[in-house]
Amino acid sequence: MLVLLATELLCSLGVKCKNCLRSSPSKEISIKKDYYVGDYLPVQTEIRQRYHNQKIKFDTAWVEKSWFINSDICLLSHEEIRRGTFTIKFPFEKSIKNSFLFSLNPIIDGVECDFCKSFNDTYVKFNTSNLTDTIKFIVNEKNPQKEVGWRQELKGDTIVFLRRQ
Repeated sequence: MLVLLATELLCSLGVKCKNCLRSSPSKEISIKKDYYVGDYLPVQTEIRQRYHNQKIKFDTAWVEKSWFINSDICLLSHEEIRRGTFTIKFPFEKSIKNSFLFSLNPIIDGVECDFCKSFNDTYVKFNTSNLTDTIKFIVNEKNPQKEVGWRQELKGDTIVFLRRQ
């Protein structure tokens, strides 16, 4: 019994984020887990940044049911669907690797949302409870003036994705 309690305690200490939303690493895995919901297609598949010599290519975005690892009983952790929410991943490829000269901010209810997404080198994702027919992103660019940089970012293009029916 003492071993079981010690194991549960060690397991609990290893949980970095209790019941935080996760996402599948690929659309194929999402389909296998039966989390996949659908796709969003980019209206424009490529843009060139206005202030930097970089191209950004957009691929088909995919939606899955939001899920998390329920670790209420650490030794019996399991994946669980969070009802009523979805995770959307928007993959992209940039021509200048290892640089972040832009950010992609979703427009939600007509307002640009800077803090409601997760962003890495190959995709941007966010969670929503409402799958609309159209999703828009504003491409903000790092100001090329070195002394200003991200403190005065520059508005770029608006990218539109349409839900595949």
